[in-house]
Amino acid sequence: MAILTLRKNKIAAALAAIFLFFGTPVARADDTQPLQLFEEKIKSGLIYNFLKYTEWPAARMSSENPLRICLVGNAPFDQFLSPLRDRTAQQHGIRIQRIESSAAQNCDLLLIHRNESAKTAGLLASVKSRPVLTISDISGFADSGGMVEFRTQDNHVGFIVNRKAVADAGIRIEDRLLKLAWSDTGPIE
Repeated sequence: MAILTLRKNKIAAALAAIFLFFGTPVARADDTQPLQLFEEKIKSGLIYNFLKYTEWPAARMSSENPLRICLVGNAPFDQFLSPLRDRTAQQHGIRIQRIESSAAQNCDLLLIHRNESAKTAGLLASVKSRPVLTISDISGFADSGGMVEFRTQDNHVGFIVNRKAVADAGIRIEDRLLKLAWSDTGPIE
């Protein structure tokens, strides 16, 4: 019973951190931090939560291999992802690497930066029906077959989820994270 209570407390703490991100408008943390960097820091925190609260197929999760985050494009929030290298999610180490589009099928989480929008169709085709969680901040990403699209609206960062694409890939995002997803028109009040 104590273990169950401890697990519930850890889950509650993680969810509180997520709520903190969603309840806080994107604003300058101080006068020297640009708005965009603060936004990218929030997105990086969300990526970690997607690693923690996404279920990949059992064969993938039973292996000793690390969870692989693959980066395509010159994302300014790469600097905020680097602390994840020393962390674990679901008892797997986290490995972060920059890739060319041909290596996308070897990833667990594929992060496509908005400056690579011309490559989106090819990248999504290369991982179609594979257990690769695709995330991007490209406008219309979820509508074009991507799984998670980051959006900023009214000074808040959030995400929308293409549940069909997630299911087709054999991945499951836990309900506690899905409840935080926005509708296509913005934050759910």
